[in-house]
Amino acid sequence: MSKSDTKEILERVETLSNDEKVYIADQILQSMHEVDPENDKQWVKVAEERLTQVREGNVTLKSEEDLFEEIERKYKG
Repeated sequence: MSKSDTKEILERVETLSNDEKVYIADQILQSMHEVDPENDKQWVKVAEERLTQVREGNVTLKSEEDLFEEIERKYKG
Protein backbone atom coordinates (compact mmCIF):
# COMPACT_ATOMS: atom_id res chain seq x y z
CA MET A 1 0.00 0.00 0.00
CA SER A 2 1.36 3.40 -0.94
CA LYS A 3 1.61 6.39 1.37
CA SER A 4 -1.08 8.15 -0.63
CA ASP A 5 -3.41 5.16 -0.13
CA THR A 6 -2.72 5.24 3.60
CA LYS A 7 -3.30 8.99 3.72
CA GLU A 8 -6.61 8.59 1.88
CA ILE A 9 -7.74 5.91 4.33
CA LEU A 10 -6.85 8.11 7.30
CA GLU A 11 -8.70 11.05 5.80
CA ARG A 12 -11.79 8.88 5.37
CA VAL A 13 -11.48 7.59 8.93
CA GLU A 14 -11.54 11.17 10.22
CA THR A 15 -15.08 11.53 8.87
CA LEU A 16 -16.38 8.60 10.93
CA SER A 17 -18.13 8.74 14.28
CA ASN A 18 -16.17 7.83 17.39
CA ASP A 19 -18.05 4.52 17.64
CA GLU A 20 -17.07 3.64 14.09
CA LYS A 21 -13.45 4.59 14.78
CA VAL A 22 -13.39 2.42 17.91
CA TYR A 23 -14.80 -0.50 15.94
CA ILE A 24 -12.17 -0.12 13.22
CA ALA A 25 -9.35 0.24 15.75
CA ASP A 26 -10.54 -2.89 17.54
CA GLN A 27 -10.62 -4.84 14.29
CA ILE A 28 -7.11 -3.68 13.39
CA LEU A 29 -5.76 -4.66 16.81
CA GLN A 30 -7.43 -8.04 16.63
CA SER A 31 -5.88 -8.65 13.22
CA MET A 32 -2.44 -7.91 14.70
CA HIS A 33 -2.77 -10.15 17.75
CA GLU A 34 -4.09 -13.63 17.90
CA VAL A 35 -6.98 -13.73 20.35
CA ASP A 36 -6.98 -16.60 22.82
CA PRO A 37 -10.58 -17.38 23.79
CA GLU A 38 -9.43 -19.18 26.93
CA ASN A 39 -7.49 -16.11 28.03
CA ASP A 40 -10.56 -13.96 27.47
CA LYS A 41 -12.63 -16.35 29.59
CA GLN A 42 -10.10 -16.08 32.42
CA TRP A 43 -10.21 -12.26 32.30
CA VAL A 44 -14.01 -12.32 32.43
CA LYS A 45 -13.81 -14.63 35.46
CA VAL A 46 -11.39 -12.27 37.24
CA ALA A 47 -13.56 -9.24 36.44
CA GLU A 48 -16.69 -10.98 37.73
CA GLU A 49 -14.91 -12.02 40.94
CA ARG A 50 -13.72 -8.46 41.53
CA LEU A 51 -17.19 -7.07 40.86
CA THR A 52 -18.62 -9.49 43.41
CA GLN A 53 -16.01 -8.38 45.96
CA VAL A 54 -16.95 -4.75 45.39
CA ARG A 55 -20.69 -5.39 45.62
CA GLU A 56 -20.29 -7.40 48.82
CA GLY A 57 -18.09 -4.72 50.38
CA ASN A 58 -15.09 -7.04 50.70
CA VAL A 59 -12.64 -4.55 49.22
CA THR A 60 -11.78 -0.96 49.94
CA LEU A 61 -12.19 1.30 46.95
CA LYS A 62 -10.05 4.35 46.29
CA SER A 63 -11.12 7.54 44.62
CA GLU A 64 -9.61 8.38 41.26
CA GLU A 65 -7.80 11.30 42.87
CA ASP A 66 -6.27 9.13 45.61
CA LEU A 67 -5.25 6.49 43.10
CA PHE A 68 -3.45 8.93 40.82
CA GLU A 69 -1.74 10.60 43.80
CA GLU A 70 -0.50 7.18 44.93
CA ILE A 71 0.78 6.36 41.44
CA GLU A 72 2.51 9.70 41.17
CA ARG A 73 4.22 9.27 44.56
CA LYS A 74 5.31 5.76 43.69
CA TYR A 75 6.67 6.40 40.20
CA LYS A 76 7.57 10.08 40.12
CA GLY A 77 8.67 10.50 43.70
